[in-house]
Amino acid sequence: MVMTSTLSMPKKVRKIGSEHRKDSPLERFDPNTADPEYTGNYSRFEYIETFKDWVRVCKKGASPMAVRTRLYDLIQPLFDVLVNKGLSTTQRKAAWTAYDSAVKRAPAILADIYLGDFTEDRFRELVEEVSPAVSELENVRYHRKERNMDGALSINQVLKFFRRLSTDYGIYSLPTPDYFIGCACGASEIAFALGGITDTPANLIRRSKRRDDTKTHIIPEEKAILEKTLPGKIALCFEDMVCSGRSLYYVMKEAKDLGAKEVVGAAPYQNNGWDVTNELRVIKREGEVYGGLNLFTLR
Repeated sequence: MVMTSTLSMPKKVRKIGSEHRKDSPLERFDPNTADPEYTGNYSRFEYIETFKDWVRVCKKGASPMAVRTRLYDLIQPLFDVLVNKGLSTTQRKAAWTAYDSAVKRAPAILADIYLGDFTEDRFRELVEEVSPAVSELENVRYHRKERNMDGALSINQVLKFFRRLSTDYGIYSLPTPDYFIGCACGASEIAFALGGITDTPANLIRRSKRRDDTKTHIIPEEKAILEKTLPGKIALCFEDMVCSGRSLYYVMKEAKDLGAKEVVGAAPYQNNGWDVTNELRVIKREGEVYGGLNLFTLR
């Protein structure tokens, strides 16, 4: 069942913001953007067991909410196999080809979903583009991990977070970002969606407590890209939910080590039951409000 949004606003998108901050990607998000009438979670969609199964299921067509989930269903398992050892040369080439296509197309697809402009065309193009590469992964283990976005954060809540970034970010005298990074695969949806909405480069670096990560993980091929594109940039790193902030800290530090000029962290939810690590400076904390504004910098 599709639930109707409680907010009703005109669907004006990709609007340049106020004159004094026209250079900021955050001002390219129109605070009056409509909330698309999409809701749902992973459990309502067909289960996927293999990479080839992903193609089979996606070729049937999909609703906007299903496509939001299907993008993660491809990006996260591919990320995992690419950071782990064990792929043959042919398999690695195929996995990277599929992953690279997915992360390049995800921003535009997610922007359409978040802004209520979804058609299946962009997603169908992605499915057709990755199908040959995915067919080479028949013997590669497919494993999808649950993410916070599945059950806790709706599109409307993330849009609320984007609105707060657009209207309030400048209040705290933080540097204007020109690069977005998602912390782990789940939070990459936030970075990719806002990247697509504002035409801003977006990428992901994984450090996940629920994955028992003790360090950051970056696909080697992706690290080479980040080493070329991140130096001199001001990176805004997104986490979907912050508890201690340790994962966010590690990703922010990695972005800094890769050459980012300055780094800011942001999240639409912060668990009040946790103390934020001393390695982060809390700039703004709204805590247990889904879609709230929580901002951090490195100490």
